[in-house]
Amino acid sequence: MNGYPVFVSLILFISLLFVLGIAIFSWRRLHVGRWAYLYALQDGIIALDMKDRVVAMNPGAQAIFEVQLADVIGKMIDDLLINWPDLLDNLKDVWETETEIRMEGVVGDRYFELQISPLLNSRKRVNGRLITLHDISSYKETEIALTEARDQALETSRVKTELLARVSHELRTPLNVILGFSEMIQLGIAGHINEKQYETLDKILESTHFLTDQVNDLLNLSSIEAGMTKLHSHKFSIAEVIDEVIEKYLEEAENKSLQLAKIDSEQLLEMVYGDRDGVVQILANLVGNAIKFSNKGIIRMGALAFDDDFWVLQVSDEGPGIPAEAHELIFEPFRQIDGSMTRIHGGTGLGLAIVKQMTQLMGGTIQLESDIGEGSTFNVLLPNEAAGQLPLLT
Repeated sequence: MNGYPVFVSLILFISLLFVLGIAIFSWRRLHVGRWAYLYALQDGIIALDMKDRVVAMNPGAQAIFEVQLADVIGKMIDDLLINWPDLLDNLKDVWETETEIRMEGVVGDRYFELQISPLLNSRKRVNGRLITLHDISSYKETEIALTEARDQALETSRVKTELLARVSHELRTPLNVILGFSEMIQLGIAGHINEKQYETLDKILESTHFLTDQVNDLLNLSSIEAGMTKLHSHKFSIAEVIDEVIEKYLEEAENKSLQLAKIDSEQLLEMVYGDRDGVVQILANLVGNAIKFSNKGIIRMGALAFDDDFWVLQVSDEGPGIPAEAHELIFEPFRQIDGSMTRIHGGTGLGLAIVKQMTQLMGGTIQLESDIGEGSTFNVLLPNEAAGQLPLLT
């Protein structure tokens, strides 16, 4: 009977060892399984202990640093990364982070997403760090290429703008000379001219005025794009501006049997705030565009109150209308709905581009309402002296 308790104790001890063995085996299998997963990743994985010694490294990391596992196990991370001081700087006293780094030397410049996270033991205590290097070189190369392409496009645009401004400026002088001498000859200052010569001079003057307008448009657009247009905002009479524009385009409109009129509304403004020259430019281009593309009806214009912060400059016509798919297109430089060489309407297609850019420069926005056969209405929303956030036109 005395041997029975000893036998039971022995059985219990063996059972305890068995249970402990299973627990140790399960723990080892869990951690070995976890490392096996990390080991198979293409990313570079390095495990460090609390003293920054390398305790594990997967093939991905071995390939990145061109080392063999046997040569680095147990070595300090400082010795492994002696040729990559930038990476080493990112590791010092850092237990958890995520950043991008560039590494030089191994196979040219390569870019990695660096992740550092703490390693926890079974008791959830920190016993080291896990370093992950994910290669993002292809992504970064694409990003760099796109940035370079953007910069090149901006430089090309700048050169184009400067060229347009220079050429336009150089054209303006000889055109003014042609205009001046042609008008002098037509007035008979240089001697008597007959009717046929007078008619010929009329055609010369008409063509020269047309070219001068195109050159002025190029200069205006170039000036806005180059950031050389300065605004001088103040209160001014919009009624006077409208009268000036009507007077300027009245003969051209009458030649096409068109009428120019102010909007008939009790909300019509007399005074507004903004850059007067800019508003004149916007209104003149909108009215000139309406005359060019209309063959009948009335072109109406006016300034209307929108709210306490904004007012609307409106120009409407009864022309052929603009298809919905072309509403954005017409505001692009050198574009018209019909861009062919045989289009009926001449010009460079800069008028509405100038309208849009000048409107944006003044802190406003533009909306087009148009349907085929129903005419077009342009609403230019411009800020008052103490404007708030730009609202949406509906």
